[in-house]
Amino acid sequence: MQQLWFAKKNTLEWRDVPAPKIDGLGQAIVRPLAIARCDLDLPIIQGHTLFRPAFPIGHEITAEIVALSEDISNLQIGDACVVNFQIACGTCAACSSHHSPACTTVPFGANFGLGREAVQFGGGIAELVKVPYASAMLQKIPQGIDPLAVASLSDNMTDAYRTIAPYLKAQPGANILIVGGVAESIACYAILEAQALGAGKITYFDTDKSRCDFAASLGAAVEHAEKYPQRLAGEFDVTVDCSGQIDGFRMALRSARPYGKSISVSIFFDNSVPIPYIEMYTKGIDLTISRTHAREQTPEILQMIAAKKFDPARVTSRIVDFKDAAEAWTQPGRKLVVRGVNS
Repeated sequence: MQQLWFAKKNTLEWRDVPAPKIDGLGQAIVRPLAIARCDLDLPIIQGHTLFRPAFPIGHEITAEIVALSEDISNLQIGDACVVNFQIACGTCAACSSHHSPACTTVPFGANFGLGREAVQFGGGIAELVKVPYASAMLQKIPQGIDPLAVASLSDNMTDAYRTIAPYLKAQPGANILIVGGVAESIACYAILEAQALGAGKITYFDTDKSRCDFAASLGAAVEHAEKYPQRLAGEFDVTVDCSGQIDGFRMALRSARPYGKSISVSIFFDNSVPIPYIEMYTKGIDLTISRTHAREQTPEILQMIAAKKFDPARVTSRIVDFKDAAEAWTQPGRKLVVRGVNS
């Protein structure tokens, strides 16, 4: 079968690989319906990260089940599902304590379509994908929800959710600052999810005018400047850094009110990122840095979408056919979605 690989810097290639088969308990074979490009995928291909080729790509996946191990009773052939991109057994101590990204049954950080472990587990831009812990890793999509619209749910959409949901549940009406940038779609999903969860004023800052214009179209109050200021004036209960820039990260930290919350989705590939320590100490700023807990948060977001509290399709900027994935995947854009091979 055909599977798309990150072969070398700025180069993707189709490879013929064996079609996956059921060979044990707890497994599913799925046919991807839609594969979304994560905000991290372009930097990976461009050589700006520590992810080195070669491996199959595509980790934000919705899919239809085409085969199941005989022991699985909570799923059926034909179900449309969100495929958890982080490989997780669902039963180890880490998974049982709601930290499935740290699943101890598989190598730490094992994912579909992301990093060297994807050589073993596969990527989403393929004709078929084998899901090893199907009961834990497949979440059925409710009737009426388009799999194309929620293709990004297993990563970028949940990553956005973790930046605002816990804090809005604790403080309804909180004022939010989102600093946009490299994590472009995450920032947009965060705007929509914050609105759905009852945020107060949602402010979006960016150094890119076109991204500001789109954020304004989603309903955010926009502030634009060519450079990041030290801080943004305002009473921000929660600040969210999606910039991918150290200056943007530091600005978000400095812009939080005293005893406010600051969350970053930026990934800096070193251990020497400077923070405004004494300001954070004096103001009591609570900083959260983490990978997304996709398995834990996917059901909540599906419920919100089913209840029509927000429409994630508003973030999608381009949809292409499977055969055009290799060319489209390397081109800039907010949120690319690839249709599955027979979708």
